Amino acid sequence: MGLSVTVKLAIIAAVGAVLCAVGGGLIKVFSNLISNEIQKQVVLTNGSEAYDAWKEMPVPIYMQFWFFDVKNSDEIANSGAKPIVKQLGPYTYQEFREKYNITWHGNGSITYQQSKKYIFRPHMSAGRESDNVTMLNIPLVTVANFLKFTPSWLKMLVSLGLVVLDESLFVQHTVKEWLWGYEDPMLQYVSKLIPSFDSKFGLFYGPTSGNLSSDGVYNIFTGELDSSQVAVVNTWNGDKFLPYWKSDYCNMINGSDGTIYSPFVEKTQKLMLFSTDLCRSIFTTYEKDVSLKGLKLWRFTAPPAIFENATVNPDNECFCMPCLGSGLLNMSVCKTGAPIIVSAPHFYMGDPKLVEAIDGMHPVKEDHETTIDVEPLTGLAMKLARRMQINTYIEPISYLAQTAYLKPTFFPVMWVNESGEADDASLAKFKSDVQIPVLITKIVQYTLLAVGAMLLITALTFLIIRQFSKKAEADESMGSLLAPASGDQ
Repeated sequence: MGLSVTVKLAIIAAVGAVLCAVGGGLIKVFSNLISNEIQKQVVLTNGSEAYDAWKEMPVPIYMQFWFFDVKNSDEIANSGAKPIVKQLGPYTYQEFREKYNITWHGNGSITYQQSKKYIFRPHMSAGRESDNVTMLNIPLVTVANFLKFTPSWLKMLVSLGLVVLDESLFVQHTVKEWLWGYEDPMLQYVSKLIPSFDSKFGLFYGPTSGNLSSDGVYNIFTGELDSSQVAVVNTWNGDKFLPYWKSDYCNMINGSDGTIYSPFVEKTQKLMLFSTDLCRSIFTTYEKDVSLKGLKLWRFTAPPAIFENATVNPDNECFCMPCLGSGLLNMSVCKTGAPIIVSAPHFYMGDPKLVEAIDGMHPVKEDHETTIDVEPLTGLAMKLARRMQINTYIEPISYLAQTAYLKPTFFPVMWVNESGEADDASLAKFKSDVQIPVLITKIVQYTLLAVGAMLLITALTFLIIRQFSKKAEADESMGSLLAPASGDQ
């Protein structure tokens, strides 16, 4: 004798319930499996894919430079006219990074140095390296700033030398010279009086910038002991704190180099970044969801709070050396006294007065903000654009005739965009290694849940219908039995 319909439906319902339970249970199981696998993939271990990609980035990085060509230099120098500048660029270089002197430590960290080499890419540029650009004579401004703290006799001696050399407040050099350095006659003269001065100047020239340079000795965590610490900087040049700012809070070294973050990123967290270019740590916050060739990413951007005045953001008080107003950071403390001031390009997010003081400033969010597009599961930066502007400060200085008519102004020199984007090969590999396995596990989970729910709902529905049908038949039978008895009376 076969099973009754009710028993069959009950079995189907039980199977459905089991599938639902299995599907629901697998969500946690698969989630743990995926989590463990991702943690294994992102940890920097010798010979792993993550380590190879960290050591020599497979994604091309580009440095784009825009210069502010001064159009009314004589009027500024002779009558204090409002500066008029025209943006020239981009001049694009491909950046090649190489990590060397790599040493592994037993505490789950690596020590290394990193060199950078730049190759000009004419096809990605708006001009040639030989293009001439007129800009502020930064060596002159640097010397003037240094002389503020020297004896009167040295001020006079240098001032006389500048007259003999016929130094101008504005000078013209090629793009290549401005970036990578040129021999400056004034600096040659000054270096004989003040040995700490180099006779060569370039915006990216020096022992910690420019081609084949090193920007210090890093010690970072591998993530082997704690995956949330992947690529986080432990020490720089042997120290856990920087020597530049007014307190340990501002001197703290936080975050990674901005290309790798810990896995399982949350929208509520701050992504910390240590930048030797800025001589400090900064952070980015979640802004919106974006996509790159079908891959869903989270965009994090640098908020205004980073360069806000201390009256607006008290956390920045220890960066005041001195306070310069919102949108500016005085870098002279870590640039050997040179009056270098950093901002976002075109003074984006800065005090409106900064933009109004210069004819030629046009801040645009999309073009001038710093962005990092992160894949949240792995913490990998799939697309990034780190943008900053180099400025200096000009004012009348009594012992330098060249500055007599100047008005105090934060003067823009150039801005740079360091950018990178995962190419098709990198994206395809990521999808095959991470995205597709995750997708398959989700399909399995939700298929089991869907099939189980469908069987359970279907079986329960038929059971309920069958029960109602039986009740209706019973009521009908009872009615038929009662009808004749009522007729006899």
